[in-house]
Order: sequence, then structure tokens, then C-alpha cells
Amino acid sequence: MTTKKIDSVLAKLSNHEIIQKGDRAVQSRHELSIEILECLVEIEGRSIFLKEGYSSLFDYCTRRWHYSPPKAGRFIAAA
Repeated sequence: MTTKKIDSVLAKLSNHEIIQKGDRAVQSRHELSIEILECLVEIEGRSIFLKEGYSSLFDYCTRRWHYSPPKAGRFIAAA
């Protein structure tokens, strides 16, 4: 969907609907973050990153998942 189409869709929503849409998106993002953290714990616990040819969990996050170094560090620290 292009930015123009997204703008058009949002323009048709009421203020309340936009707030609800944003709330749902944030909730989904939180749920996905928890799922990612759970996967990271398991990937580290099983040393899957080594078996896949990565030198570290950080290397796995930055090269496989294309996380920026700061983002990878935050997720690893949280996991």
C-alpha cells in the first residue's frame, strides 16, 4: 500500500477510530517483541546461532534479522 493510499484510508477514520487503530498496532508490536525475546532466549539456550554459522547472538541479530547494533543489543539485554 502506498503512502497516498494509507493517508486516504486514515483520512476517512474518525479521531476515535485512529486512536483505536494506533492502540491495536502498539499492542501487536508489544506482543511481537515478547515473541522475539522468547525466541532469542531459546536460540541462545540451544546455541542455534553457532549451528547456523553465526559467531554470537549479536552477530545473528544483526546479520540474519538485519537489526541495527543498538537494537540488537537492547533485545539481547532484555532476553
